[in-house]
Amino acid sequence: MLRQGGPQGAAGSPPRSALILAGGEFDPQGEQAHLVEGPWDLVIAADGGGRHAAALGLTPARLVGDMDSIDPGTREALKGVPTLTFPTAKEQTDSAIAVDWALEQGARRVVIAGGLGTRFDHSLANAQLLAAIARAGGCGVVTDGRQAVYLLAGRDFPELAAADGRPVSLRLEAPAGYLLSVMPLGRCRGLSLKGLRWELDGYDLVAGDTLTVSNEFVGRPAELRLEAGLALVVTAPPEPKWT
Repeated sequence: MLRQGGPQGAAGSPPRSALILAGGEFDPQGEQAHLVEGPWDLVIAADGGGRHAAALGLTPARLVGDMDSIDPGTREALKGVPTLTFPTAKEQTDSAIAVDWALEQGARRVVIAGGLGTRFDHSLANAQLLAAIARAGGCGVVTDGRQAVYLLAGRDFPELAAADGRPVSLRLEAPAGYLLSVMPLGRCRGLSLKGLRWELDGYDLVAGDTLTVSNEFVGRPAELRLEAGLALVVTAPPEPKWT
């Protein structure tokens, strides 16, 4: 569960929360599909992500992107939605454009649904958009309804840290047996994990180190903290066991 975020925007005030429908996979019946539950101040469909709107019973406030992956049926269903169209040869992904637009509207809690899928490059790019959201003073999560990706930053990223310079801790909850992995984006120093099956205190994590893959929740809140560096945190339900 996402344990971050501020209050909802009042009527007439700038949006405080945004749901972005990206073009990857999303299972509305998935174990972490609850992350898209509203209410939302703003819903944005990024190109082919518009197909998720009908499945979730949502009408986007905007449809954005180069429109190279949206199917004709979805385009017709969303014909009344204001559209921000961009050329295919552009310098951002459709999801990045959607995030920028959400932040410009004042959103500070952002969920990117459909942000993971068969294109690994797009999945990783969407996960790294969490840093852009954090730099704007917000928090976010990327999900396909089954997995969820969060950002963990150290004190050497002051724009992502607390006002007093302390590293921001990430507090997550999930049923016992759910999996949690920490994936470093470069060198990470002083990683602490509390409330998980395998705890760490001040561990230095580098690319290629798989110690922090497939940790487990044990039925209580988990707290993660990083002294320096930047990492992605992935949560997922347990894999079925063959008997």
